[in-house]
Amino acid sequence: MIERLERYGRVRTLLVPVLVAGALVTLFLLFQVRPPDTREQTVLNSERLGQAFQTHLAIVTQALLAALALGVPLGILLARRLRWLRTGVFTVANLSQAVPSVSFLAGAFFVLGIGQTPAVVARSALSLLPILRNTVVGLQGVDPAVIEAARGMGMSRAQSLLRVELPLASPAIFAGVRTAVVLNISSATLATFIGGGGLGDIIQSGIDGNLGRATLVGAALVACLALTADWLAGLLERRLSPNL
Repeated sequence: MIERLERYGRVRTLLVPVLVAGALVTLFLLFQVRPPDTREQTVLNSERLGQAFQTHLAIVTQALLAALALGVPLGILLARRLRWLRTGVFTVANLSQAVPSVSFLAGAFFVLGIGQTPAVVARSALSLLPILRNTVVGLQGVDPAVIEAARGMGMSRAQSLLRVELPLASPAIFAGVRTAVVLNISSATLATFIGGGGLGDIIQSGIDGNLGRATLVGAALVACLALTADWLAGLLERRLSPNL
C-alpha cells in the first residue's frame, strides 16, 4: 500500500508540470493558427497579461502570508493553551465558510473601499480556516510521549514546540496551506469587481466584449497557476516534512 502511494506521488509530481506545459503550448498554438484580431489585442497584449498576472500573484501571496501569520500562531494557542475557546472559534470559522466568497469581498469593499488592499483582506479571511484547523489537528496528532521525551531531554516548552511538535505536525499544516493557496488563486479572480485587478480582469473583459478566446486565456492561466502552486507546495512539503 505504501509503495502504491509513493508511486502515485511520483507520477503526480511528473504529471502536473506536463499538463501545465501542455495547456500553455495549446494556447500558444491556438493563437498561431488564428492570430488575435484588433479587439482581442486590446485584452491579450503581453503588457496587460503580464500586469494582470503579477497583480494576481501579489494578491495571492499577500493574502497567504497574512493568513499564515494569523492562522498558525492562533492554531498553536488553540491546541495548547486556549482549548476552551476552540469550539467557539471553529464554530465561527466554519460558519464563515458557508458565506459566499463575494460576500467577503463586498464586506472588505464596504470598509476599505476600492483597490488591491480589500481584495487581500477578503482572501486572507477566506483562507484562514484551513490553515487554522490543520494547525490544531496536526499539533493534536503529536504523540504526548514524544513531547514528554523532549521535555525530559531538557527542552523548554518553546523548544519542544519548535523542534519537535511543529515538524511532526508539518504534513497536516502543509495540507491546509495547499488548500488555502488553491482557494486563494481561484477566488482572487473576484478582485476585478472592486478594482483589485488580477487575471479576473482578463476574464471579465472577455465576457463583456464577447471575446471567447480572451475568457479562455484568463481561465486557463488561473488554472495553470493553481496547479503549479499546488505542485510547488507539494514539493516543499516533501522536502520539509520529516516523515515524508
